[in-house]
Amino acid sequence: MSYGKLLRWYPRAWREENGEVFLGMLEDDAAARGAMRPGVAEAWSIRVHGLAERASYKVALVCALLALVSLSGPATVGLIQRLMTGDTFLSISPALLAAVLIGRAIGVTAFGVAVVVLAVRARLLNAWPAALAAAAFALSALAGSIEFASWLLPLAGAAAELPFPLNLTWPTSTALFMAGAALVFTGALRDACPVWIRLPSGIALGVLSGAAYSEIMREGSGVASLAACTLLVVALAAASGRQPGCVRSSGLDRRRSFRDPSVFGIVAASSGTIGATCLAVHHFNLAGAELWTSLILVLAVLAPLPTLFVGSALLRRRMGRVTDWATAAWVLALALIAACWTVRPLAEGYLFALVPVLAAALALFGTGLLLAADLGPPTARVVTAVAALALSGGALLGVAILQLFAITPFLCLGAGCWALWRQRTLTRNARTPASTGVRDLTA
Repeated sequence: MSYGKLLRWYPRAWREENGEVFLGMLEDDAAARGAMRPGVAEAWSIRVHGLAERASYKVALVCALLALVSLSGPATVGLIQRLMTGDTFLSISPALLAAVLIGRAIGVTAFGVAVVVLAVRARLLNAWPAALAAAAFALSALAGSIEFASWLLPLAGAAAELPFPLNLTWPTSTALFMAGAALVFTGALRDACPVWIRLPSGIALGVLSGAAYSEIMREGSGVASLAACTLLVVALAAASGRQPGCVRSSGLDRRRSFRDPSVFGIVAASSGTIGATCLAVHHFNLAGAELWTSLILVLAVLAPLPTLFVGSALLRRRMGRVTDWATAAWVLALALIAACWTVRPLAEGYLFALVPVLAAALALFGTGLLLAADLGPPTARVVTAVAALALSGGALLGVAILQLFAITPFLCLGAGCWALWRQRTLTRNARTPASTGVRDLTA
């Protein structure tokens, strides 16, 4: 294959701007080496770097949305079955099996590609590690579907599960997912720590991610759908060109702005710690009596409330009263989720199918309001569009929103760590003469 054809792997805009110069360099180098055409390694290098140039926020948004739709397929099919039959517990149907198998294959692939694209856009991953990570995620998704199908239809002489600590339900898929996650984490830590810390830390985080992936796939819960929804929100925020709630701070308000990220970080980290503790107690059944188990579960669901209130107070100075409406929507969503786990009538029949949809719609409506307000004052038409999308997303997530308590502790911990890091950066920049243009979490 000629160099001209290989350049088609690059986007058209890049070729129009740099194609002729890059092609001339490649041909001159080949002529100096006496080569007539590119070698295998060189050809693949051009392809990989061309794909890296095609990594855009649009691709990340499409992949994140595809992951959400695919991973929410089983929940949507289950919602339809519940509404048609009125049963609380699902029966395994061909449509549900097809949604699980196809949804996992497409969803995990799209999720991994979206993560890789966002990492490339953030300049955390180079071309080759990004390509290898994306390939690992895609192979993991394919292997996971095959292993799940084999688990549903056991083959004669199938090997038993490996002993602890290698007792993973999907060993091949999990190993590939660990490899992809390790590549992403190692790249993300590239500028944060030296290589002797980065490599073991990246591998350790990759192993933990693979173990979590195996557990989520085995449980068949809605955590995967919620993770895809979170990734979609992150992609939307990144595509907007700025981080929500970050504006320039004035010199008069700088002292207060230093305290605000610190307070938010402490509150968010505390909420995440409480939620993670409750999640561990619930998961390992350490509460004992059924009443205590229910109370621990409710506490895990409501643990993000302090973070919501403090975050709303900080963002109100920038976005106005819209943050109050967003917070109210999220509070109602969390209250409905907690009620579904404790109020028996809400956990049976049609209400068990409809109430979680309303909770998911409220949570998505609050998030959508904040994203819309970050781009400008939301109008009535924008609010109507956000409400329509929230209802559609609520129907898509279905009862998956009930597993929100399994993901909010990590979101709170991540937000807390980011806020504390941001406060440290602002404090360090304030000690330098050129600190008037620092971006702040509040205002």
